[in-house]
Parts: sequence; C-alpha cells; structure tokens
Amino acid sequence: MSSSGSEKVAEALFDAAEIFLQMRFSVIPVYGDQKPDQAKVAAVDWKPYQTRFARPPELRRWFFEMGARGLAIVTGKISRLVVLDFDDEGLAQTFLWRFSHLCETRIVYSAQRNLPHVYFRLPVGVTLPSRRLQGLDVQSDGRYIITPPTTINGSRYRVRRAGFPRELAREDVYLIQRFIEEVASVQASVQTAVPIQVQAAADAKAPLITMRTAEECRNYYLAVAPYAGRNNALFRAALMMRDTGWPLEETLAVLQPLHVALAKPDERPAQREREAAATIRSAYSRAARPPQQSTTGLPNSLREALLGREQLALLRVLDGLLMDSVPTGALMTEKEIVERLAGRVGRYSILQALRTTINGQLIFAVQPPFPRPHTPTDVATSPGMVEKKKCKQMGVTLSDKNRGRPAKRFQMPSIEWLCRLLGVRWTRSDPVQPADLQSPAQYRRALHREFIKRRPGTYHVKWLARRLNVVDRTIQRYNHVCGVSVLPMFERYPVNNGMMHVIAAPIRGMFLEDARGKRYPCLPEIAKRLMRQHKGALLCIQGFSHYTHPEGRYMAPGLAVKPNPATEDPDSVFYIEPAVPKPQQAPKTPQIAAHAAYEPAAPSRAAPAPYRPTLKPRSFRRVLPDAALEAAANRLYTLVRDLIAQARGAGGAPLSIANARQLAVTYGPELLASCQKVLQSRRNIHNYAGFVVSFLRSEANVQRLRAAHGG
Repeated sequence: MSSSGSEKVAEALFDAAEIFLQMRFSVIPVYGDQKPDQAKVAAVDWKPYQTRFARPPELRRWFFEMGARGLAIVTGKISRLVVLDFDDEGLAQTFLWRFSHLCETRIVYSAQRNLPHVYFRLPVGVTLPSRRLQGLDVQSDGRYIITPPTTINGSRYRVRRAGFPRELAREDVYLIQRFIEEVASVQASVQTAVPIQVQAAADAKAPLITMRTAEECRNYYLAVAPYAGRNNALFRAALMMRDTGWPLEETLAVLQPLHVALAKPDERPAQREREAAATIRSAYSRAARPPQQSTTGLPNSLREALLGREQLALLRVLDGLLMDSVPTGALMTEKEIVERLAGRVGRYSILQALRTTINGQLIFAVQPPFPRPHTPTDVATSPGMVEKKKCKQMGVTLSDKNRGRPAKRFQMPSIEWLCRLLGVRWTRSDPVQPADLQSPAQYRRALHREFIKRRPGTYHVKWLARRLNVVDRTIQRYNHVCGVSVLPMFERYPVNNGMMHVIAAPIRGMFLEDARGKRYPCLPEIAKRLMRQHKGALLCIQGFSHYTHPEGRYMAPGLAVKPNPATEDPDSVFYIEPAVPKPQQAPKTPQIAAHAAYEPAAPSRAAPAPYRPTLKPRSFRRVLPDAALEAAANRLYTLVRDLIAQARGAGGAPLSIANARQLAVTYGPELLASCQKVLQSRRNIHNYAGFVVSFLRSEANVQRLRAAHGG
C-alpha cells in the first residue's frame, strides 16, 4: 500500500474513533490488515480501556505511528453497550423478525461472513453477561467488537443502519435474555444437525395448523421445503404432527420415506434415513405444546397478495367459507354459497368471486351439474313409448321435472394450490370475525387491527398503506376507528459544526431541541447560538411512528409492563413464522451524516453533484456551448410557454430562454427532465415559472441531504 493510501486509512480510522468517543464509546486499535493472521487481535493492552476512555494523542499514536489498521469498540459497562454478534444467518433472521420492534438500532455487517452485529445500549444499572453460543456471541463485559472502517483481507465492515444504538428498557433486556436462554437450552438438548433457529422458532408457539391426514402432512412438508430447506421442513412437520397427537411410529412412517425420496444424487438413502429418524425423534423429545385457539382463515401472505390484486370480493368469500369449515374440494352451488354467507357477504360480491380468474385459472373450478334423477314420468319419454295415450277419466299426472338450467357446482380451492398459484408462502393467519366480512372497508380495518395487535412496533405509514393497497389517509382513519395508538418517534443527534449543511436544508419533521426539551426551528443561526450558550443543542429527526393496540400484549416504548414469569410467557408477545416476502418488509429509518461519515459511500449510492454556473449572467443570452444543456433548456422553455398559452395567460409570467439556460447549468438536465414530468402531470399550477424555480431548488436540497445521509 502506498504511503498516501496508508495515510487515508489512518485518517479514516482516527476520524471514526473520535466520533465514537463523542458517542461515549471506548475504542481500541486492532491489527486489521497490518497483521492478517491476527487481524482481530488488539494492538495494545486494552484492559485499561475497560474503565477509561482513550485520549486523542493515544488515537494519533495508534493509527499514525503504530500503523494499526483496525478499530474496535469495548463493550460492557464502560460504553453501556451490548452487541449481538450473529454467526448463523437463519438465527439472525429469526431474531430480526421476532424482535423487529427493537431493531431500529445501529446494525453493522461483518467483513467476511456478512452477518449482522446488532448494537443495543443498556439501561443504567442493568448488565447483560457475555456469552458464546453456537451461531450467536453476546458481546458485553470483557469483550470488544470490530467496527467500520476496518478492513480484513480486502473485506470491509459496513454499516447497515447508522445512528445511535437503541437504548433498551428493562423489559426489552428481559425479552432478549429469554431469547438467549432459549437458544442455549435448545443447543444443550438437541444433538442432531437440526438448525438451532428452527428449533427455537418452532418451540415458541403452539401450531395453528392441524395435521389430520397423512396427505396433509406431506403437503405441508412439500410447501415449506422450497424456502425453509428440507431439514427445517421435516422438523416443523414433525412438530405439527406431534402436537396434533400423531404417535412417533406413525410420524416416522409418513415423513421418513418422503424425506429419503427427496435426496440429492450425491446423498446416500441410508444416511438420509438416519438423519430423518434423528430429526423426528428430536421433535418428539419434548412434550406436545398446548393447543391454541385456531384461526380458520386464509394465510396472511395470501391475503396481502390478493389485496395487491384488488380481489376484495374473493378474499371475503374465501374467508367466509373457511369460517364455516367448508373442506377443500367441496362442491357447492351458487345458491348454497349465498345461503352460507347470508348477512356477511352480498350476492353481487359472491358472483364476482365465482368469476374471478388469476393467471388465466378460475379460482372456483366449475364442475358439470348433477345428472337428473329418474322420476315416474320418465316412462312417458322413454324410446319404447311410440304412442301416447291419455285417460280422460283420470286426473293429469303432475310434472316433477325441475324447470330451467341445471345449477352449476363450484369447487372449494385448497390453500396450498392458491399459495402456489400466487407464488407466496404458507404463513399464519390473523383472526377475522364474521362481522368483519360485511364490507371491504371493514375487512381491511380488521386486517390492520389484528396485525398491530399481533406485531406492534415501528412502521412507515406508506408501508402499512401499501400492505392493504390503500392510501396514507386511510391508514390514519383506520387507526382512529380501530383504537390503534400511534406514538411519534424521534432520533436525536448532538449538533456540531459538521452538521450545519444538514440543518441549512431541513426536511419535514426536523427541528432543534435544547437540554430542557424546548424546541426551535431548524435554522443554522439558532443552532450556532445554542452551541455558543452550551445549552446542549440536539438535532431531532422524526422517524417512523410506533403503533400499538390496547388489546395487544406489548405497549408503547417506555410504557411496557414487565411480564410475570410465573404466569406469563414473555415470548408469547410475538410468534415465529416463515420469513415474509419482500413487500412485507418495513423500510429503514433515514440515517444521519455525522455517524456515517467515516464509511466511504459506494459510487452507485452517491447523489450526483449539482451543476454550478460557470458563466456570467449575460452569457446565458447566447447558445450554451454544451449541446445537452442547451437542448434541456429549450425543452423546458418551450413547455412552460405552451402551458401558459393553454392557460390563456393564467399561468403567470413566462420563463425566458436565458433563465431556462441558467437553470439548466445550475441544476443539470436530469432535474430539468423530472421537473418537466411534474409540469405535464399537474393541472393546479398558477405560476409555472415560479413553480419551476421552487421545484428545482427543493429537489437539489433533497439530493444534497440524501448524499449527506449516505443514501
């Protein structure tokens, strides 16, 4: 490495260490690429730094004189920091899904395994002991964690989510400790190759799916195996059968041959048979879980997929039939379906659902009508009767034929087939009451209410709206009607001189706050005055709101009640289900520049540098030397002129060609093109030239702010 490159690395490490010291984290150097075989070993005696913070001269000596090429944070009491270091991807995904309400925190991905390090700040007086488990290391007292911008063998530690670590409440520490104990107990009892995260996930809750027949057991195994793996699917199916009441011998007889039949070419059948037997016996090593109240409804993944296709009528009909325990493959006429769903779903919606097709396939398959049974009058129309005779003295025989066309029969589809048709996974189902089916709005409200009751946490309102295929205002109305509590969440960062460019271009939800909690507008002048007066200025950015329901187990942050271990299971607040598709994953909170400055942003993520005028004002009266800029200016000038002409003078003063050229040079052709799209789509603009200037200035500020935030 060249001397200039070494100096840049040393400067990056020094700057990052200073930032961590400002965050009250104790830092130490590690060898990194200086000694690749000892990359994670501390370059100094780091025991003193478990009780005191390093000083700037020490930082300079570590990185500029000693040449250390790595940085680590001392966890535990000195930094009030605990880090969950995951070495197993499945276990990491289980934790992030199960405790999504706690994962709005600092997350760093390791260099070589690319697995998450989840940072948490402990409450004062609370400790979480260090622990080393298979797939999970709890880094606390007496440990340290490698952090960016450290590079090991060309692989870089990178920040997935920057900012301060989330400060846990005592109840949160209790839940995390229970999760760690659960993983440890599973590892102590399970002696097979079954993944740890599957055992912990499956034992967390009793099943909502019952395995009544061998065919249902095989179908569940085949439905879960493509995304969870064959071993995981086998273990989950064995747990379901165990909890349903199947004996061990019958479970072995059903699942073991299927597991052996799916062996790969390089796997021996005898080995697969032994693995299957060990996995199934492991599932039966514990007592069956107590049954829960079953919810006979569509899987949540299937509901969200159909909501995205605007199939509300089909959803309500399917959920209504499942509530009536209609089995898969049952044949029903339209009249029978209307009678079953009377008072819940109207006839028009039922007819619409029966005609629904997805990907060219009819959901309710139409079967031929039943043949008409033989009646006494059939003799009159039989081929043997050549001549019809009537007895005048006898009464006329009444016709017993059903007039009209024979009724069509519709077949109830299976959940497994619907999941394959829509390409979604078979997940759990939120309970829906019969009264919730009476209208599309009531059905959507019920899904929103049950989701918040089941998984309270921090969400983006647009994500909640996209999940139900509605707009943001509808979610706000649902919150009011359903009694959902919405708590605004804020991220607070100490103001320094390096953040003035962010304060100068504030976005919605940003304000300043002093140590007494008094709020101020987000202006550089006020920030500098608060810094001079030493009032502890903080930059507050409103993040995603926290949603809870009064009937849910987990309340808003800071208001949670610690569960009683003797009567309540704290892990029953959330359940484990298969990983959700990408559309269900909530967006991440915006990040702040002061805590991500030491990580070089990737070229693809960096915002394009805005154009700066290099010509004098009079020069814009002539054609620009750059043909692309000249063409962009002419397109904008022509569009504004035509729009004002269509508005018959009501569109304000025109935009001159000189001003259009100046805007093109200042902001670039990309922003001008986006401005033209907005102009063509909107019809409520009263001053086109003023709108163009305001729009371009605002978009340029947004680009600069995104670049400062690292995305």
